[in-house]
Amino acid sequence: MKKLIHNERGVTLIEVLGAMVVLSIVMVLIANVQIFGQKQFVNQTEQVSHEADVRLAMNILTKEIRSATSISVTNNTIQTDTGKIELKGSTLQKGSKTIGENIASFSAVQKDGNITLTIKSKANGNQKASSLSTTLYIRK
Repeated sequence: MKKLIHNERGVTLIEVLGAMVVLSIVMVLIANVQIFGQKQFVNQTEQVSHEADVRLAMNILTKEIRSATSISVTNNTIQTDTGKIELKGSTLQKGSKTIGENIASFSAVQKDGNITLTIKSKANGNQKASSLSTTLYIRK
């Protein structure tokens, strides 16, 4: 009976509290890394989506312009024999058909038989916007 009373094996309250503090700090660090990773994933996914929208819009625009028989550019609006292309809000449209979304600005300038197109996407969560520009040389 004396043997059980004088048994001093086990952990003290101070040791338990110390272990809980260390474990809590580790858990907070892991949670912060997880949250940061999720935010980066969302921002990068949004940026990739905006870049894809800009590339797709530019590809469609260049095909439309190259296949058109008549082209005129006024006030960042392109008029071809197949329709009018313009930015409405954040959507680049040809008539009622959507060419690109999440577009912040669209510029079309015709000079000396060349058409310079510039498309800029909306900014993502990190305030980064994608921009693409090209010059089309119109054959006569």
